[in-house]
Amino acid sequence: MIYRQVDLLNQSGFSAAVLHREAEFRCQWFPNETRILGGILTIDPDRSIVVVPEVYEQAEYAKLPKDIPFVIFNQNVYYTFDKFSVNFEEEYLPYADPNLLGVIVVSEDSKNYIHTAFPKVKVHRVRCSVDPELFYFPERKSNQICFLARKNFMDVQQVCQILRHRDRLQGFQLVRVLDLPQTKLAEMMRNSAIFMSFGDPEGFGLPAAEAMAAGCLTVGYHGRGGREFFKPEFSYPIERGDILGFVQAVEQAIDDWVNRPEATIAKVKQASTYIRNTYSLANQTNDVVAAWSAILERFPGQSLPKAHHFSQSTQDSNQSTYDLNQSIAPPSIIF
Repeated sequence: MIYRQVDLLNQSGFSAAVLHREAEFRCQWFPNETRILGGILTIDPDRSIVVVPEVYEQAEYAKLPKDIPFVIFNQNVYYTFDKFSVNFEEEYLPYADPNLLGVIVVSEDSKNYIHTAFPKVKVHRVRCSVDPELFYFPERKSNQICFLARKNFMDVQQVCQILRHRDRLQGFQLVRVLDLPQTKLAEMMRNSAIFMSFGDPEGFGLPAAEAMAAGCLTVGYHGRGGREFFKPEFSYPIERGDILGFVQAVEQAIDDWVNRPEATIAKVKQASTYIRNTYSLANQTNDVVAAWSAILERFPGQSLPKAHHFSQSTQDSNQSTYDLNQSIAPPSIIF
């Protein structure tokens, strides 16, 4: 989501980059040509905005230079206070920092969370997008139930074991999705008839949305962030911890595929169409442009440069420094 947002900003006439410790590093699990910076940055607060994640510890937030305007990109609001204690007197709260220009979130649930926790903070919702070239309803499906086990592993164990011992899978195979490149993940979802969602809590819940787009009858946790698309008319939403309800819903989904294939295909096609239309690249682009246009209206510095070039100088053989005060316009929004 960070790489995608940087790409969309640059394509829309802004100037943005992802900062890694090393310029040679790049996320490889999905294809990208995102602009990357590495090393130490010299930042002019009149020309640059720093974007930080929601998962920083207090000490990391406190290291931000006092005069640097910043934005928090909060991809999972349920981790907002994860690194905070209950010792309120000693806390630095980034959401109350006068240099905070706003918070970007990825779902309506997240927007409501931030509004409730921090009523004075400006919040901007940016939709995620699902790649229609990868996640689409295929002509054929296998008797396969795929799932990720990144969260709530005890729930995963219970659901899978109960399904196995009840002997009601009717020839369907349970397949765990391990760390796969995006293309392989999409292929597995397209081949699967059912997807089990164990993600909770979630800021949005992209895997479940991608599974629906790929034509999986999706069963499981909406994670709160995914409640907006986990609609009962084309999925089986389950509240977290309802193990028996989860098992029963999976068995119902299997029965749907086996005994009511035409109605089930119509249902999963409805889900696929909804996801692909609602979470399209065009909608995400519009959200990104609207959010950042509003943020820049609150920017206290000069007009931000929008050129797509940066200058680089080398302090020593091991580390690069990017001077954001050079006459050649540097990236002005730094993730």
